[in-house]
Amino acid sequence: MSDVRADVGEVVEKRSTPDVHIGSVVLEAISDATDTPVADLGLELNDYVDPDALDDLFGPRLDGESRPSGRVVFEVAGCEVTVHDGCRVVVRPE
Repeated sequence: MSDVRADVGEVVEKRSTPDVHIGSVVLEAISDATDTPVADLGLELNDYVDPDALDDLFGPRLDGESRPSGRVVFEVAGCEVTVHDGCRVVVRPE
């Protein structure tokens, strides 16, 4: 996983690899954007989006081929979260 670290209140972007659960990457990006440890966020990602569905949408197909481009946008903890194809997560604090 690679990431671009920004100051609190700035956009945070992280990239994942297919072997990392994208829900974990989303939580880490929210943590960085809000300067709050993941354990202290006090949220369940399942209350906002189905993390397994994100893996299914953006992970490789069973035959290993890439999926078509796309994105999912949702709000969590005062942040706009965008998950893009290629396992890229962008978090924008409001």
